[in-house]
Amino acid sequence: MNETSGPATPVPSETIVVTAGTIQSSTPNVSVWLVDDNDRFRTLVAEMLGRRDGIHCARQFSSPDALLSALASKPGPDVILLDVQMGERNGLDAVRPIKSLARSTRVLMYTTCYDQEWRERALSDGASDYLLKTDPVDKVVERIRCPAGDSN
Repeated sequence: MNETSGPATPVPSETIVVTAGTIQSSTPNVSVWLVDDNDRFRTLVAEMLGRRDGIHCARQFSSPDALLSALASKPGPDVILLDVQMGERNGLDAVRPIKSLARSTRVLMYTTCYDQEWRERALSDGASDYLLKTDPVDKVVERIRCPAGDSN
């Protein structure tokens, strides 16, 4: 019988599991739904986030109405990345209805325009953060992954 003595090796919080020749990260997936009326931009963001370990862009919507319809019939994701200005619709108007349908879902506003009043309204209505599309990708990924980074 072989026994080794000594201190136990600490297990890291993120481990790699190897099974039958495949490598899988044990980092939990964060489910993200994207809402933006610009199809090309939305697709680009979904691809960019999908390449990041631990993030799964499960669904995409071109309007807040389509998102709200989906939330009425399915459980919400961990995070919704929501544009502010979408044609005749405004993402700010969707924050309260989203939070009433999916209380535990974090809503991150994702816009080209920084406006202090919009930011304050979004946060007071239940959004967790207000990000700019010009922010570095790493910042967006960090905010998606980290609820502790919430602004409110």
